[in-house]
Amino acid sequence: MEGNDRKRRKKEGKDEDHDPEMWWKQMENTPFYSLLVSTDWSKTSLGPLDTWPDAFRTNVILCFTSKFPMSLFLGKDLIQVYNESYVGLVPAKHPKIWATPLSEGFSEVWKELSVMINGVVESGEGIFLKDHLFLLESGDILEEGYYNFSYSPIVQDRHIVGIVDTVASSSHVINGRRMELLRNVALKTGSIKSESEIPPLLSDLFKGNTYDISFHSLYLKKEGSFQLSCSSNFDEISFPTLIKKENSSSPFESTFIDDVLKCVEEMNLVQMDLKPYSFPACGHWNSPVNSCCMTPLLSGENNVIGVLVVGINQHLHFDQKYQGFVKVLGNQISSFVTTFKLREENLKRMNELQRLDRNRTNFYTTVPHEFRTPVTLTLGPLECLLNKEKDQFSEDQYKRVEVIYRNALKVMKLVNDILDFHELEDGKMVPKYEPLDITSITIENCSLFTPSCEKENLNLRVKCDDIKEKPFVDKEMWEKIVYNLLSNAMKFTNRGGSIEVNLYEDEDNVYFKVSDTGIGISEKDLPFVGQRFFRANEGGVVGTGIGLSLVSELAKFHGGDLRVESELNKGTTITVHIKKGTAHLIESKKEESSKLRTISSENPTRRWLTSLAKSKLRTSSESLSSFDQNGSKILCLFHDSNIQEHLSAALNHEYELRFTPDIPETLKRLYTDIPDLVLVDISSHPEDGFSLIESMKKDESLVNVPIIFINTRSGDHKIESLDRGVDDCLVMPFTELELKARISTHIQNAKNQIQSKNHHKDLRQVAEFATIAKDNFLAMLAHEMRTPLAPALMLVEEMISEKVVPESVLKKIKLIHQTIQSEVLLIDNLLDMVKISKSKLALFISAVDLHNCIKISAEKVKNDLKDSGMELIWSLDAKNSIVNGDESRLNQILWNVLKNAIKFGRNGKKIKIISRNPKDNPNTIEVEIVDYGVGLKDKQLKTIFDPMEMYEKNPYKTTGLGVGLHITQHIVEAHGGSVNAFSDGIDKGATVRLTFPVIEENDAHFDRSNLQNLSNNEIKKVVVDTKPLSILLVEDNEAIRMVLTRVLNKMNHKVKAVGMASQAVESARTLIFDLFISDIGLPDGNGYDLVRMVRQVALQPHKSIALSGFSLPEDIQASIDAGFDIHLTKPIQTTLLRDSIHQLCVS
Repeated sequence: MEGNDRKRRKKEGKDEDHDPEMWWKQMENTPFYSLLVSTDWSKTSLGPLDTWPDAFRTNVILCFTSKFPMSLFLGKDLIQVYNESYVGLVPAKHPKIWATPLSEGFSEVWKELSVMINGVVESGEGIFLKDHLFLLESGDILEEGYYNFSYSPIVQDRHIVGIVDTVASSSHVINGRRMELLRNVALKTGSIKSESEIPPLLSDLFKGNTYDISFHSLYLKKEGSFQLSCSSNFDEISFPTLIKKENSSSPFESTFIDDVLKCVEEMNLVQMDLKPYSFPACGHWNSPVNSCCMTPLLSGENNVIGVLVVGINQHLHFDQKYQGFVKVLGNQISSFVTTFKLREENLKRMNELQRLDRNRTNFYTTVPHEFRTPVTLTLGPLECLLNKEKDQFSEDQYKRVEVIYRNALKVMKLVNDILDFHELEDGKMVPKYEPLDITSITIENCSLFTPSCEKENLNLRVKCDDIKEKPFVDKEMWEKIVYNLLSNAMKFTNRGGSIEVNLYEDEDNVYFKVSDTGIGISEKDLPFVGQRFFRANEGGVVGTGIGLSLVSELAKFHGGDLRVESELNKGTTITVHIKKGTAHLIESKKEESSKLRTISSENPTRRWLTSLAKSKLRTSSESLSSFDQNGSKILCLFHDSNIQEHLSAALNHEYELRFTPDIPETLKRLYTDIPDLVLVDISSHPEDGFSLIESMKKDESLVNVPIIFINTRSGDHKIESLDRGVDDCLVMPFTELELKARISTHIQNAKNQIQSKNHHKDLRQVAEFATIAKDNFLAMLAHEMRTPLAPALMLVEEMISEKVVPESVLKKIKLIHQTIQSEVLLIDNLLDMVKISKSKLALFISAVDLHNCIKISAEKVKNDLKDSGMELIWSLDAKNSIVNGDESRLNQILWNVLKNAIKFGRNGKKIKIISRNPKDNPNTIEVEIVDYGVGLKDKQLKTIFDPMEMYEKNPYKTTGLGVGLHITQHIVEAHGGSVNAFSDGIDKGATVRLTFPVIEENDAHFDRSNLQNLSNNEIKKVVVDTKPLSILLVEDNEAIRMVLTRVLNKMNHKVKAVGMASQAVESARTLIFDLFISDIGLPDGNGYDLVRMVRQVALQPHKSIALSGFSLPEDIQASIDAGFDIHLTKPIQTTLLRDSIHQLCVS
């Protein structure tokens, strides 16, 4: 055929160079023209170009001029001819497959291709295949690829002479499965509640893409090292459980550990070659993996919290896209691990707060019991002195003992009120109803207040009607109601005021009403009166806040309630009513039975304290309640009106849609009305989406709002978007169902995360609020107990110093003094616990000789040692015993440890005190206090310094508040030291070792001459002589005012004593005085304002001392800021008062 054509053209005289038959000239401007004409086609079965049939020529021209990837399989050998676009699909094969038979160029898939081509040739019809997998040679691997292609026959003279292959890469298959894994990781990891759930969840998720995750191992940082959390399992090989160089047991483990450490150090991907280690077959292809990669899990910029190791797909190159996928996967895992760890840390902190809350509650419960013992020991000798030995006293001394007794009764009353609450809430207070003459009982109890009212110049009027029908009441409860209401009225009514008591009835109820002309209650405080621990702040008068609450609870036992009416500065009326008859008693009993069941399932004190917070905080059920997505707001940034219409039609029925045209308008809407989700179209402006993400992630109020990108074109924005913080990506077309499912899932997850976060925050706030409430209550309790103890302590010290009473009486007075000091110590421990909890334990540092502190403390326990029959053995061998410390605090902890040793070492009959400068650390001093008593178990040693762990049976905490050693530990650590306890076991004694840094001898700032030197057997007492002063004293408590006046008079001072702030100001206008002493809480004002007013009107400059039952650092600072020179805490020891006056007015 070819020869005949040539002869015809020559015969016709045509020029070959300009012959239209030279068809390839038409493609001179195509990329592959030169390749076409330079190929020696005569060596192929196709022959030279000018001999090619028209069917070949037409399809080659079509192929070369097309921008779509095309390939031609021509002739019987299916010789390959293709265009430039086709090269991009098989870059590794060009140009070696050009002009070669298809069976040679694609030998790895020829078996499959030949079947397809034969089918086309035999049927004469083309075929089309979508997302078809071919494993094609690419370098040293058979590369996984997915293609959409069609085979169409080339026909010449009704014969098929070739195949047209139009083909496109189907990259969305690989991208899609990677996106699906990333989406599942993002959605499912948020539900993890414990670390044990991480391994099974990740293993399950990775099973969804064993193409790109042939195997996995996850290492998380714990206790400073990377530990294996989860991994694929192989019989032939195992992953190291701990990433340490010395931990490798094989060449594989050694290289693996080195590469993981390199990944951590460089904080970047590291690829490991696995071919030398005969790695087992795994993954989707079930063939040996050639390599794996390690990616760091980062929290913040420079903190590596773990390493993810993944097996690389055997049939893919680890290119930039693959690396990007692994990085995003690592970022997602690090994000949820970080979030989980933060949540876990929050839970730990919350659990710790709850543990401290339980301990504080136990501590709070124990406080009144501990006070009951010393108060009882005080009352016993006092009653004996008043009743049996009153003839041993002068009239003046007898009156002083009466004052001590009355104040001891006040402490006991306060303790009993708290214990009544415990009985009430623990369900142990059971009323004993009986028909009683309530009129006589009320009159009798009111008469007890007549002497006190007369002393305070209060007009008490009692009017009790004769109640005809005797109501069923519990007598003891009714007496407590009467006592508390009258006590309250007296406390808040100024001298010269009046109190009126009324008892009356109607058809169904009996009413008990107490009205006073006192300071009243403000309108804002009135709704809270009667609530547990609430205290109004008017008039500077303080209390524990439990009296009216107790009255309210007792009234409820009788089917009644409490009503309060008040006007500030005009007075208060409190009315209690109880029901007549017996019907309410049965109902009350039923209600209380239900109440007791509720109480038994919940710690009662916690319920009281947290009830204050519940009014401000949401309950857990509210925080975690399910929500209805109908009406959820979606903000949409779209440029295409067609997409807007589509979304409106699909979502308007379930969501509130708001559309914006650009970024500024979107941000404006975001800040004015935060939506539940943001939808962004990035088809034409992807930079808008990324700009919006950056703006939202910087704003704390928007950081939890989920963002979904919508794109009309598939591309690489998916991976980039997820890496930069978008929550999901949707590529059109998508179904309405898929869109709604994605939106619903992300709104639900965001709501759950916010609610979970708020829930944990609320729980933490409740625990913190309860802690604060208890601390405030303990501080207030300490103040209320200090007030009656103040006159008692000073009077007892005065009587001891006078030495005019018989020895038998003096012995009882000393016992009373000892028990009062025990109560003061308990109060000090209460306040120290509050100071520690608020991190306000203040130290006043100076150079102190620790040996002197040891000797002073030993002197204090001399009587205890004598009573217990124990011997104190000294061995103070430390050559350097000088420390920088707070001398009073050092004395406190040494005395505390010594008291403990005496209490628990009685079996041993001796206690050793040893000091040394350790050879291995000569710049420290160790003080050991050793007893030979009950000893401790190992388990008990671990908790001995824990606060208030009284539910543990610890021999060192079988009595007391359980805080002494905890306070000791804090004080020692505040001095830069440490404290440890040792014991060989039960009945083998215990040793407490205190370690402090010492001041070195060559310290230029240290002056040894300032230190007091005490011998072992002598504690020097300094007697201070003070010149007579004129003193203005302000104290509203009559007993304290009387005792302070006596004590100051005995110091040769002239005292003008008043009980009101107004009286103090008037006296200051006319009286010349050297010293002003004032209580802080006064009926008609407070000491802070008073000290300023007195300074303004005083006739000459003077010094001032504040008196208060509060002793927290903020209380002391408030006094100093107001203008006081010194703040003294009640009860005040006589020697401390004398020294303070000397320091101010003489020194």
